[in-house]
Amino acid sequence: MKFDNDIILTIMSVRKIGKGSKIQVNFDNIEPINLSLDLVNRFRLEKGSQISLSDLQEIIKLQKEMVARQSAFGYLQRRPHSELEMRRKLEKKNFEPSVIDNTIKFLKEYNYLDDYKYFEDYARWLAERHFLGRFRIEQELAKRGAKKDIILEICNKIFRDNETREYECAQKILQKKQAAINRKEPSKRKIYIYNMLSRYGISNDIIHKILDEYN
Repeated sequence: MKFDNDIILTIMSVRKIGKGSKIQVNFDNIEPINLSLDLVNRFRLEKGSQISLSDLQEIIKLQKEMVARQSAFGYLQRRPHSELEMRRKLEKKNFEPSVIDNTIKFLKEYNYLDDYKYFEDYARWLAERHFLGRFRIEQELAKRGAKKDIILEICNKIFRDNETREYECAQKILQKKQAAINRKEPSKRKIYIYNMLSRYGISNDIIHKILDEYN
């Protein structure tokens, strides 16, 4: 059944659902709607009161946005997210595009989402904890939705002295993988080292320098 948005609805009953803060609001002409206690109190939805269908639709949208924010906060409690990652996760939960847009806007406004800080922290973590080279870090940032100008600026900052930084990363990788290298036949060790450092995104110049020094 379709309704004119200006139709006036009468609330027949308001009751709590379960042990949480969900409230079921029953109307005279439409199916019951579950809302949060906060929205019920904010808009004074009580038995006998009346509300237009258009106003109710706005309240339902606010309810969806509250649920989307709760989902977003749950994701952020586990780890920081980029805007693209957050959008993808909210899309998987089937939130409407307008609800996702408003949720992202809220998170950015209150600094819960800060792409530049997220990407810079993530890039430093990859370089310092996983010893990844510049090329591999650029790939990882792009996967998470970083724009080219942000990737360039962050990598220029981290690899300010590019050769020294990548050389140190390569040395740390060799130390970490020394046991695996030693298990290879001596004639195959340099090939193994080359392939391994390439996977970490170390530049060819640094790899060749490492191989020249390798005994």
